[in-house]
Amino acid sequence: MFDSFVSQTNLLERTIRRSRSRLSNLKSILKLPVDDHAKETSDIESTLEKTDVNHLMEIFVGTPPVKQLVAIDTASDNIWTQCLPCINCYEQNQPKFNSRNSLTYNVLRCDSPQCKALGRSIRCFEDTHKCEYEVTYFDDSTTSGDLALETFIIGNTLLPNMVYGCSNANKGQFDINNAGVIGLGHGPLSLVSQLDHLIGGKFSYCLMNWIDRNTKSKISFGANANVYGHGTVSTKLFAKSINLYFVALEAVTVENTRILFKSVTKSIEGKKDVVNEGNMMIDVGSILSYLPIVVYQELENAFKSVIQAIPLQNPLGDFKLCYKNSSIIITQIPRIIFHLAGGANLALTSENTVVQYEDIICLGILPDNDVAVLGQFLQMNYLIGYDLKKGRIFFKSTDCSTQQII
Repeated sequence: MFDSFVSQTNLLERTIRRSRSRLSNLKSILKLPVDDHAKETSDIESTLEKTDVNHLMEIFVGTPPVKQLVAIDTASDNIWTQCLPCINCYEQNQPKFNSRNSLTYNVLRCDSPQCKALGRSIRCFEDTHKCEYEVTYFDDSTTSGDLALETFIIGNTLLPNMVYGCSNANKGQFDINNAGVIGLGHGPLSLVSQLDHLIGGKFSYCLMNWIDRNTKSKISFGANANVYGHGTVSTKLFAKSINLYFVALEAVTVENTRILFKSVTKSIEGKKDVVNEGNMMIDVGSILSYLPIVVYQELENAFKSVIQAIPLQNPLGDFKLCYKNSSIIITQIPRIIFHLAGGANLALTSENTVVQYEDIICLGILPDNDVAVLGQFLQMNYLIGYDLKKGRIFFKSTDCSTQQII
């Protein structure tokens, strides 16, 4: 729970601003090439912690190892933490990694294959030949620093020679609880790609409810990332561009109203969106979710037809549909199901579909005419497993607060 209405309002405003910025910038990376990888031999697990806006994975960096909590991001392929000495570091509430104290830290040269894999993010200087990276994120935050090889420990697994960004210059919106980012995309420098020889393209996570505090979940790689058992559903996973994941949304049901997916926009390849190409990005970094305007409008109309109350005339921020919160309204929240290709139905609860704060409740799905996004709220309390080799993604309804490493 939040301490005050002010803190709730500030958090919600940050949520709206972050989602809006991320959405507009996600669209700029949809035309990059795809990479491919190898075979599974090991299992790796780590703790996942919840903050107001991120889910943080525990890793240890360097020799001697330094604990760092870093935000997982399925739409990124870079790994970095803030480093000392800093030129311009944001405030964080955990110790910053000092590369000068690590026996295994080794800056890469510009002519190294790892540096060249940065693509557009590379910065090189003729006098030093030192490789530097520079990345701009979806909320327009930027990070830059040295690209190096470093030893990681994730769970009980020692991982030498990981390609790692030692960030000494950052600007923008960064969470004080967050020491950096772990990219889980499928680009060549992501954690998933670097560990491919160990995990075979498999990883899973379980996102806790956004209002949960002091709870932990887990993130798994390799065989332990297999999601199975009663209630598990799966659908085809599309790996478009260098680091983005898509699923195929066929329809949305609101109570007894079925709404077919349709869009007036073009897909990445320049053709009309069709289900079998993958039409909805799955993104752990986008807090809210988005649907094409024509689909959203039908969803909103169906939502309003179920709730016997008058919507607020001036919804907060980007939210389109809000109500005065009450116990009666809560009981009227309609059941929403996302129908994915192959019969994978995601039955969502009110915790997934509406945002509550103080005396207002809003539909947590918004319209956009360029891209559909399955964001963090709709993923909450699902154990979600990716199998990049088989091109499948698995969903299992789960109380994520109980999914801890034992």
